[in-house]
Amino acid sequence: MHRLAIALAILLSFTTGVTLAETRKVALPPLPRPRAPSAAVLISVERFYMAINHMLATGDASELEPLLDRAFRDEQPAPGTTGDRDGFLQNVRALHDAASTLRLELDDVIAQGDDAAVLVTATKGDDEPSELLQTTGRLWPRIDVLRFDGDQLLARRSDQAGVGFIATSVTVTLPLAVQVRPVAELFRETYDQEPDEWEVESGPILILVEAGQLRVVLDAEPARPATLVQPKGNSRPVISYAEIVLAPGDALGLPPGIRYRAWSDDASAAVTLTVRLKPVVNVPRAPETDASGAFIPPEEARADRVSLAGGMVVRLTRQSVEITIARVVLAPHVGVSRHRVIGAEMVAVTAGTLDLTIENGRAYVQEQPSGEMEFENRGRTLITGGVVADYGTFVSYRASGSEPLSFLLVTMRPHPDGGDLMDESSPKPHIPGVP
Repeated sequence: MHRLAIALAILLSFTTGVTLAETRKVALPPLPRPRAPSAAVLISVERFYMAINHMLATGDASELEPLLDRAFRDEQPAPGTTGDRDGFLQNVRALHDAASTLRLELDDVIAQGDDAAVLVTATKGDDEPSELLQTTGRLWPRIDVLRFDGDQLLARRSDQAGVGFIATSVTVTLPLAVQVRPVAELFRETYDQEPDEWEVESGPILILVEAGQLRVVLDAEPARPATLVQPKGNSRPVISYAEIVLAPGDALGLPPGIRYRAWSDDASAAVTLTVRLKPVVNVPRAPETDASGAFIPPEEARADRVSLAGGMVVRLTRQSVEITIARVVLAPHVGVSRHRVIGAEMVAVTAGTLDLTIENGRAYVQEQPSGEMEFENRGRTLITGGVVADYGTFVSYRASGSEPLSFLLVTMRPHPDGGDLMDESSPKPHIPGVP
């Protein structure tokens, strides 16, 4: 009965512009007066959630997209998304990536004219694989208030408090094949139409395209093939001397030793997230020179890059590493549960402020973007930059303040099928300021 009262209160505020204290919401200007009968709205509600469940199961928006009016607006969009139809579809697609067995069940529907207040329960199947990590939030709001025009949805209002999820963008296993522990780094890189060329360092690289089209040519015969990973988890090996074009959402995993060229394939720049595991001691190579023979520093020969997190030696003791890039969205006061890092973990804040707790381990913390990295082994701090945590460290992440939080999460875990790379008795490289 209490939930029904809340739903009715929100519905009243949606229809009349009045805000009741029970909803804890700020009233918005009233929308046009309703015209359709409630029976038609009940049918529209059912079709709407059937289309959402189809997209949650398959990732296919073909049933949901036609039901959203071109002027659709989400009055309280999910954290990290916009309030238009593209932002709503982005949120449902991210939920498909986070939990493909997620389904929305309707507990009750209260219809009035063109409007409906819906009590929703989000459930996941028993066979849902374990998530990358666990959040303390729920995946879908408990109450949705919807306004329709015929069978098209004009507007949605919901209570996003307590919402949080982790959506995996890509997972790939790559060889390390070096005899020293690597430095973990996360960059955002921008490519123009001029090809860049360099040799991959002895550690592997994972490139995920965020925007634009990236053309890549593999120029050498590698000991191991590269791996192309496309949305929905489809992956295949890429042979040497191949030329491929990566679209947003595509990823390319490069093993050690490949030379490649990469550039934007259209008029706009291509933007990527790049994870690199670079050995402390680089393999010697011939210096690069320009047309006059002058030496070009390696970093200047590469695409424009912004460091997001990393710079610390991490303990990866297998010959292969499983790298996962995920996006985390948390409503205020929702967090990723305390957990022990297996391998290594990097975080880069994209919006909001992260309440970070570190216990009994090793981490580099960058409190602000482009700020100095500082070593931490325990404590709690608020950051808007990045962090890298080493094996065995206990960490937890939480949205601080009244604003939602979104961040990139990269996990690097020793692959169980990989042989030992080095044991705990092997010499450890000394990094100044790090025990």
